[in-house]
Amino acid sequence: MKVVSNALQNLIMQHMNGSLTTWYIAELYVFWLNSGRTLLYTGHDTTLNVGGNVYQHWPIDHGDITEVRGTEVSTTDLSIYYNPFDKIDALGVTWYTALKSGAFDNCYLSIDRLFSPIPWQYIMPNISSDYVLKGRFLGRIDVDESRLTSCKLTVKSPMELLNVNIPRNLIITNCINTFGDSMCTIDIEALAVTCAAQSGSSQSSIISGLSQADGYFTQGKVIGLTGKNSGVTRTIKTYSGGTINLSSPFLFTVSAGDTFKVYPGCAKTIAACAAYNNLTHIRDFPFLPVPDTLL
Repeated sequence: MKVVSNALQNLIMQHMNGSLTTWYIAELYVFWLNSGRTLLYTGHDTTLNVGGNVYQHWPIDHGDITEVRGTEVSTTDLSIYYNPFDKIDALGVTWYTALKSGAFDNCYLSIDRLFSPIPWQYIMPNISSDYVLKGRFLGRIDVDESRLTSCKLTVKSPMELLNVNIPRNLIITNCINTFGDSMCTIDIEALAVTCAAQSGSSQSSIISGLSQADGYFTQGKVIGLTGKNSGVTRTIKTYSGGTINLSSPFLFTVSAGDTFKVYPGCAKTIAACAAYNNLTHIRDFPFLPVPDTLL
């Protein structure tokens, strides 16, 4: 259900009774990246200040938005245009670099609509957020195509998350929890550490200088905080002697001084869970009989 403020209701009533004959409408785009950063853009001709937040002007447009009742997954398309040198200020890298490195993969987007109470002008004053219809469309992003000068994204409503297997839980020998989820209860943020890449690091391995025991970060993850790989996540294949070896390399060069956030992993065994003192929450079935093959 959409929540409409009294100010916006009054503006709509003015339009209905004829005292307001022209709409001044702008689309607002709020990107919540998985790295924790939030990007604010508008497809309007000028940058807008709404509720004290600056929505940067950018050539963005979206397709039709259709909302239906039931469990159908609603989708819309999003197109973003840029040149090869245009940077995302909050990330410090170009649009093309951010898209190719995975910074926008599976992030959330809210498409809001601003109904301005004043006519458009070159330098707009601050507009109250009461005139914003928030969450006109909310969904997760799939990057369909990224080129040097444009990209095409598909945004799917959260209803997509209902597309799960039934029964949801598989009976397997290892723990079926996701490390750090609500069933596991481990606070992985408290275990995360920050490091800076040292000289000799590459796209597939980071010389971190960390002193944790060998294997501590194996099967964990690393997130780029600065540099060309900012906001990008990779799984850790092995960790030994302070070197983090990745299961798949970063798309862009890792330079000395680039900072990363590193999370430990879990082998999802009884021994691994005991090391975290979390056996009361393990959900494994280690004593399943070995399957026999009939000849």
